[in-house]
Amino acid sequence: MLKRRDALDSHVLKSYLSKMGNNQIKSDLADPTSFSISRNAFQLNYIIGTGGFGRVWKAEFKKSHQPYAMKEMSKVRIVQKRSVHSVMNERAILEKLNNPFIVNMHFAFQDRAKLYLVMDLLSGGDLRYHIGRQRKFNEAQSKFIAACIITGLEYIHANGVIHRDLKPENLVIDSRGYVRVTDFGVARLYSPNNAKDTSGTPGYMAPEVICRNNHSYSADYFALGVMMYEFMLGRRPYVGKSRAEIRDRILSKQVQVSITELPIGWSYEAADFVNRLIQRKPANRLGHNGIREIKSHPWLKDFPWKSLFDKMLDPPFKPASGDNFSKKHFSEIGEDDAQEVQLIPEDLFLGYEYRTYLLHHLIGLRSERRIKDIEGIDLLYECNLIHKPSLPLSKWIDLGSSEISRHFLRRVHQSPSHRLNLLEKETWSGTVESLLLNRVLIVITAHLLLWTNLLMK
Repeated sequence: MLKRRDALDSHVLKSYLSKMGNNQIKSDLADPTSFSISRNAFQLNYIIGTGGFGRVWKAEFKKSHQPYAMKEMSKVRIVQKRSVHSVMNERAILEKLNNPFIVNMHFAFQDRAKLYLVMDLLSGGDLRYHIGRQRKFNEAQSKFIAACIITGLEYIHANGVIHRDLKPENLVIDSRGYVRVTDFGVARLYSPNNAKDTSGTPGYMAPEVICRNNHSYSADYFALGVMMYEFMLGRRPYVGKSRAEIRDRILSKQVQVSITELPIGWSYEAADFVNRLIQRKPANRLGHNGIREIKSHPWLKDFPWKSLFDKMLDPPFKPASGDNFSKKHFSEIGEDDAQEVQLIPEDLFLGYEYRTYLLHHLIGLRSERRIKDIEGIDLLYECNLIHKPSLPLSKWIDLGSSEISRHFLRRVHQSPSHRLNLLEKETWSGTVESLLLNRVLIVITAHLLLWTNLLMK
């Protein structure tokens, strides 16, 4: 956590705009192309995965040298698979979410042929990669992984979203060993009448989903139970060659972890935890009454949740240093036929862009020593630049830059009176004392972004 000075100099802010150069700001805001994002803004290093619509690159943002995972999706393939709604839905959901236990979106943009989604890059690889290498996890490792998933799901569900495709391939590990939830391609906002809207991976789909019944957040808990079963025994509880075969096996028998097959080193509480999660009837499933029911289970009741969220724990499973991606050869994906691309209406993916352009443009200026950071979020509202956040300052510093910027974007949209008019403040002078908070810069640029949108209209 950032160590703050006992006495903050209120004059530290005075030269912020002068150091940035007001004329340059006005010029940049008036010409959006000066900070627009395209594929050319990134250095594409190599392919780290493939999917139904294209491939995933390990990429680097050229100005900041920040690494990202860039999902490159063919518009032709999206249309052919009738997945326009799903792709746009994923983009919309990701804009609403930002949490240290999910893979967050940083950019979304498009060209004539493709869509691009730029996300956090986690070098630890996905859980499927590690299951393939060691087949099972021990109880301590499984408990930590489950706790990370539960923390991510708690946030996702609190925002009214059902993930619906929780599986090892969609759980990625950072370099330290913390797990995050990714891939919101089939996620949906909760609706009580969603029987017709069923998607996912059959081996991990809850019975109510695979049988096309109404489903709720507990469908994600069933998938968690399936993965825990797999970590423990090295196989899934229900397997089959097709969705219909898996459905028939689910309907024919309730699978449970028996005491006789409990591996050495695993507790009875762990077996009970798994057995209660994979209950076929949602009403009997652990978590049906809310995620607190899961967190209070005897297997997890003493788990240090706050230390986990603050990432102060030492993960029991650590990925190897470097990139933990499959070394298998990814087949080359051919380019789309130009005539097919031209048949796609230009406005079919209207609004796909995620406008963080100015934010990264200003970070680029900072890296070129044309601007500097400023000290303390409290200085911002002391100078009437922003309204005071509802949470304590120390909490906002802990949350991280991306969460801070999104919070203020939401609050400013809701309260027009709080919009920041930096362009009117041209009389500031002085010097910025020191570099300190990248996060503070992001808060300011979030507000500048609002003015960018106004000037572009």
